[in-house]
Amino acid sequence: MLEKEEWRYDKFPEFYNGSNVLDFYDPDITEKLNALEKEEEELLKMEGMQDDLMNDEEIDGIKTSELKLSLKEVRAKKAIYKMEHKLKINRTHFGKKHDLTDVIEHMESKGIPVNKEKLRSHSKVRRSIKDLEDA
Repeated sequence: MLEKEEWRYDKFPEFYNGSNVLDFYDPDITEKLNALEKEEEELLKMEGMQDDLMNDEEIDGIKTSELKLSLKEVRAKKAIYKMEHKLKINRTHFGKKHDLTDVIEHMESKGIPVNKEKLRSHSKVRRSIKDLEDA
């Protein structure tokens, strides 16, 4: 069942999030795209011309080519630090597994009364297939 009856007669219905994508299609999209690409090419040409002019300049005794190289290095290091930070965030910490008898002894040494049977019944014990076969 469609929300709008007019969608039923679309040539190529393409649905995304419950809406027909062709209902949002702009017929002038190719013209707009060509205009944007032309503008981008002009900007890139202007940047290229600026780079050619700036290669020979020297600001405060430092050449622009040296500045560009150091800027690349700094950006690379910054990207590495960001990746390392993301890796640290994604690490998970798994707690140590302790033997039940060690836990009981530790609690008793601290003076905390322990109900051993209740603690054993609540603890999760991993059993292998061999243990189950023996039982």
